[in-house]
Amino acid sequence: MDLHTCALKTDGFGEKNLKVIYSKFKDKPRCGYRYLMPANKNFIKTIKSLKKTFPNCIEFLDFVEDFACLSTYSASKAFRLPPVLLNGPPGIGKTQIVKTVVKALGVAYRQVDCGALTSPAILSGSANTYADSSVGIVCATLRDSLYANSFILLDEIDKARRNISSGGQDMLGSLYSLLEPSSNSEFVDEALGHPINASHINFIGTCNDITLLDGPMASRFYVINIGTVEGRHHRAVTSSIYEVLLENSGYEKFFSQNLSDPVLSELEALSPREIKTYLMRAMARAAKSNKKTGTIKIDVDDFLFDEKITSKVTEVAMGFY
Repeated sequence: MDLHTCALKTDGFGEKNLKVIYSKFKDKPRCGYRYLMPANKNFIKTIKSLKKTFPNCIEFLDFVEDFACLSTYSASKAFRLPPVLLNGPPGIGKTQIVKTVVKALGVAYRQVDCGALTSPAILSGSANTYADSSVGIVCATLRDSLYANSFILLDEIDKARRNISSGGQDMLGSLYSLLEPSSNSEFVDEALGHPINASHINFIGTCNDITLLDGPMASRFYVINIGTVEGRHHRAVTSSIYEVLLENSGYEKFFSQNLSDPVLSELEALSPREIKTYLMRAMARAAKSNKKTGTIKIDVDDFLFDEKITSKVTEVAMGFY
């Protein structure tokens, strides 16, 4: 990992201009350079193992593994993905699988909730004519990370079209150049006013309905359809969600590491997002009823489902598959 790339292009600028740039980039000690994280054997091994945990995301994981293997043949061995779009219904684990892959690689991760975008400046920075101008998330990702090949997740990108302002501003306008190999090495953040090399950033988008994207935007992504979790794979996904909940909450030493068969059956009709929601409440209820005499185990009675969910659970419990 001794090779690096210049994230901030400052060639040809005078000392006065460089001071202005560095005041925005806050980066003078590193002179605008960033390392490139390589794809090693451990990363590839982890991606292979994730296929058991995320069976509905196997096509995406194959995609990641393919480019990880390809990366080992480059001079820097740096991991790099072409822009990829995960298309599928909400709540099936699209965002979670991206976070898991990023964690396995060990680089920075930024998430843009496209449905909540209120200004193009969130991506590309605000005009440097303003005293309080600030850089956008692309520049900030390079500024704050050690690695140039960090990830930016464009979550629910199909919802961004709702936020095109009355003045005609496209919230995602800067993406047209950021997702193009011919132009992303010279990306200009409005607050800096000078080019930065964003060509190593890994862009991943998610959407619920790809038909809502315009043709030019959709054409910049490799599209992978993510389906719902069904049949024998569902229990593996539920167990994985539970493991992540325990790890992230710090309660793993107090709770049983495995869910019982009755609990797994109870959750079989639910989506990953619903599973996470109801598991969290069940953990709280199990902790409340525990007398601190041993390991806390979640029971079927710890789940409180609303009317809509109850009907789904009942259908599965009655055996209608």
